Amino acid sequence: MENKTEMAENSTKTFPIAPETDHSDPLPTIKMYQDIVDRAHAEVKGVREVYKWLSVALGIICSTGIGIAAYLTYSHIHEMKSDMRLERDDIRKQMQNQIDLMNAKAKQDYVSLATDLTSSVQKNVHDVEGKVNSRIDAEFNKDNIQNLVKNSAQEHIDRVADKLIAHQIDRKIAPKIEIVDKKLLGLEKDAAFIMTSNAAQGGDRASYQLLLLWSKDKTYPKRDRAQEIVDEIISRANTDYLTASGRVYPWKPGVDPAKLSFEELKEEYNSASSAPNRSDLLSYIHSRENISKTRKLEFFVEVICNDPNLDVASSAGTFFIYGSGHNFNNRLDCKAYKEWYEKHHSELK
Repeated sequence: MENKTEMAENSTKTFPIAPETDHSDPLPTIKMYQDIVDRAHAEVKGVREVYKWLSVALGIICSTGIGIAAYLTYSHIHEMKSDMRLERDDIRKQMQNQIDLMNAKAKQDYVSLATDLTSSVQKNVHDVEGKVNSRIDAEFNKDNIQNLVKNSAQEHIDRVADKLIAHQIDRKIAPKIEIVDKKLLGLEKDAAFIMTSNAAQGGDRASYQLLLLWSKDKTYPKRDRAQEIVDEIISRANTDYLTASGRVYPWKPGVDPAKLSFEELKEEYNSASSAPNRSDLLSYIHSRENISKTRKLEFFVEVICNDPNLDVASSAGTFFIYGSGHNFNNRLDCKAYKEWYEKHHSELK
């Protein structure tokens, strides 16, 4: 404040007028201007000091005001928050009270409704039960209900009995049936073997071929017996008694066999139905001198391999041996005859 007073006094001061100087002398004039400049600097400095103090004072005043305002504002906000918190808690309490009242009323209404419904349902059930019992009693007094019960019981008994019977069949009868089936199968196999072996021994080529297969099958249970029968058939075929019967082929009346060509004789062979007649015809063909040996042996090989009767094939094998001069261990061995003929037929006359 003293600086401000000083500045005010300085501003009102009147500076003395410099004495007139002689302008002819430059030194006093320069000094006068120098004094004026120095005084101006002093005045500026004083003004700066005044503004500096004013700035400091103004900052203090502003800071103080801001602090007071902040304090007042903080106090007001704090009080407002407290009021809002209290009001919020009060509203919550009021809402909770309303909710509790609504829940209590709802529970009361639910209990009342449940009680009414239970009473109503019990009453209806009792009424319906009475009606149903009455209807059942009335219906069971009728004959059709009694018959229905009897039929249902009979069906149930039948079902139970069927299951028991099926169980007994599976447990006792089925195994016995299986044993019987196995025995029957064994008997059938035995019967088939016996029939096949008998037919082969009677001269049937197809049965003989089947016996040959069985005799070579290591898994066949009667393999050894099959081989024995095959050996018996071969041994019988290798004898000459089949061709030494002395019978004569029964020519049709008026037929002169000497005039028949070889092709006609083969046709006669194909038409002959009995095995002995075919064997007798082979004997006649063998005796014909006007038929070449090559043609006769070729025909005998065909008979050995294809005639359905083993006795006829054995006769053809015997005549082939007579014509070729070569002996064979098995007169039913088609392969052996074919191989020999293909190798030596060119040597025959």
